[in-house]
Amino acid sequence: MADRRTYTPAEKAEALKLYEEQGPTAASEQTGIPKGTIASWAMRAGLQTDRTPKTAAATQAASVDAASVRQGVASKSISAADKAVTAILDRLDTEAHEMPLKELATVLGILSDKHAVITRMDADANEHSAVDEWIAHMIGGGDS
Repeated sequence: MADRRTYTPAEKAEALKLYEEQGPTAASEQTGIPKGTIASWAMRAGLQTDRTPKTAAATQAASVDAASVRQGVASKSISAADKAVTAILDRLDTEAHEMPLKELATVLGILSDKHAVITRMDADANEHSAVDEWIAHMIGGGDS
């Protein structure tokens, strides 16, 4: 087993200063002290590192990309749900009298449950969304 390296207070202070200013990787590269050691010291000292411009930009880009993907999926999901509900309503108009009561109750229960979930999600987001527009359209309250 290798002997543990002991660092002087000055080495530790310099590493922590670099950690705060440039991040753990730069601090490790410049001091030769393992990144995990510096991160451990920083955590015990309650220090946080400022993001480098490159890291901040990458984080922002990932956030924007994720939001764009979520919006695209939501839009496609709403479109698919719209088509499905339209098909169900068309069939109910023509076939409801032929369907067993249990099946009609199941359809009603599923639609009610999904409406509650969507309403709760929108309330949690505290904003109007495409879901609101779709629901208004489906119940005849919108021009969309």
